[in-house]
Amino acid sequence: MQIVEQNITIVGAGPAGLSLALFLAKAKIPHSLIEKGIFPKDKTCSGIITPECIKALQKIDPKHAEELIEADWASPTYSIHFSEGRHKLEIDISNKTRSTIPLSIATKRKDFDTWLFSKLNPSYSSFMPEARVIAAVRKGKKVELKVETKKGAVLIRTDLVIGTDGVKSVIRKSLHPNGNEIKSNHHVLAIRQNWAGVACPQGRPLEMFTLDRPYPISTYVFYHKNGEAVVGIGTTKKSVQRYKVNLNAELKNFLSSDPLISKRFKNASPLEDAKGWGIPLNTDGKTIAGDHFLLIGDAGRFADRSFAKGIGTAMLGAESAAEVIAECVATSNYSKELLTQYQNKIEKRFRAEWRMLAILEQLSSSKIFRILLSKFLSTEVVNKFIERKTAANLEQYLKVK
Repeated sequence: MQIVEQNITIVGAGPAGLSLALFLAKAKIPHSLIEKGIFPKDKTCSGIITPECIKALQKIDPKHAEELIEADWASPTYSIHFSEGRHKLEIDISNKTRSTIPLSIATKRKDFDTWLFSKLNPSYSSFMPEARVIAAVRKGKKVELKVETKKGAVLIRTDLVIGTDGVKSVIRKSLHPNGNEIKSNHHVLAIRQNWAGVACPQGRPLEMFTLDRPYPISTYVFYHKNGEAVVGIGTTKKSVQRYKVNLNAELKNFLSSDPLISKRFKNASPLEDAKGWGIPLNTDGKTIAGDHFLLIGDAGRFADRSFAKGIGTAMLGAESAAEVIAECVATSNYSKELLTQYQNKIEKRFRAEWRMLAILEQLSSSKIFRILLSKFLSTEVVNKFIERKTAANLEQYLKVK
């Protein structure tokens, strides 16, 4: 077995791992990036790029953010449509801001991840594709990674390992005190499906719908430039278990019965079978660092079902991780005491918002609450106020260094 000694090792080349590699390269910190697949590679995910992603890219290199918005495979949108039965909320900032930054960008994860991968700096990033980490063991002041490659088994001994390897993270399972345990009320189950031949509305807004059910279940439709669209639906695992929810049946019913959507998908055809995935929510657990390891993205439970900002929080979380890793390298200290600074940064940066979303998740289990909230938000005065504040906040948010 080949034995390799390394300083910094990132496991998983999704947006979290790739962003961390870019931030570390900017700080001139050499590192290794291990990925079980090869690029281009797909990922079952909504593919929604939010302003948080743009902000992270601006910090890495402002040209990256500009390039993403102009990419022919990306579909920027300046409006969002929310619907709860007959109550609707429209947010359109196209004429309310001088900024060219959209509210969101529709992409396919294969396109976005491949593009982000192309930005790696080989002077600092050593990329190891088709390498599957099967176990991680802490030994003394090192973590030993057992890796399977096409050329045989490799044992990597690293000072610090960063788990960005998704929901079923091997790094989390091996090193976190609770492993990959997820409580059903902190776990969302969702499916996604890509379609072609969709009659896309003007401006291609992001559309989100809450269905009339005794449990919280929502759908989204994101339109691409070429007449394609991605549609998804999800609810908590607890709801699936209690109400025996069939997400495939719910998705088909939504596409055929919703008055607005059924017209747009009348002549459309699916490009794939619906694909499902689990989303561990950030409402459960706070431990994302320990001796010689950090967790980012889905491995760290960064997902955000309510506003689809999971990719953005992962990318910004990578920035916080890079700041602490720089101090670790400078002091040759990879202890839990120092790495907890990363955890504190994440708590300060996101926890208030995550706590609010946790409360909304609990309240949304009440149909009466969902109706009253939608009725309030859909009033014209409130709608216009939200539009103005959204446009102003977006400009201010992206000005902050």
